[in-house]
Amino acid sequence: MTQRQGPGKRKVIGVGGFRLERSLPPGTYVITNVARGIENSPAVHQVFPVVRDRDIVLGRTMVSIAPGPGYMRVDSDGTILVAQEHLRSSDERVVYLDFVHELVHVKQAMDGRSLYGGSLRYVDRETEIEAYTVAVKEGRRIGMTEEELQDYLEVPWITGEELQRLLARMGVAQKRTA
Repeated sequence: MTQRQGPGKRKVIGVGGFRLERSLPPGTYVITNVARGIENSPAVHQVFPVVRDRDIVLGRTMVSIAPGPGYMRVDSDGTILVAQEHLRSSDERVVYLDFVHELVHVKQAMDGRSLYGGSLRYVDRETEIEAYTVAVKEGRRIGMTEEELQDYLEVPWITGEELQRLLARMGVAQKRTA
């Protein structure tokens, strides 16, 4: 079971007062009303180095909370879709890194890059490698262990072989297989 699925894991992170609004009902919100303090994230500053651009993006990026299980992704219109269960019960660091990861995709879309389609597998897409690189670097900065980073990268839509490839690309110690 990955940390994403672990109920009740709520380690608080020290990122400029970052805190999740976990009890929001399904609906659409400005990202800063869901991920409070995201504007202070060093990773977000890396993705959007110009203050004015960062302020505009964070003021316009919407988060749509949907009832039920699932994870997080960016819709074609730039809205970040998040499953209510993920927001409410996943480790706060994991949800924080997911927001960082998805903001990289928002930036990529703004730059005209294609996020979906193509013949490459998920872990081989340049846009995913870039987003995970930023997230893993930030995970290390906030003190996540290699095992926690492994768990972060282990998602249900990739195979074990793809996970090993992603771990290698991210420079994260590879999981031992049984």
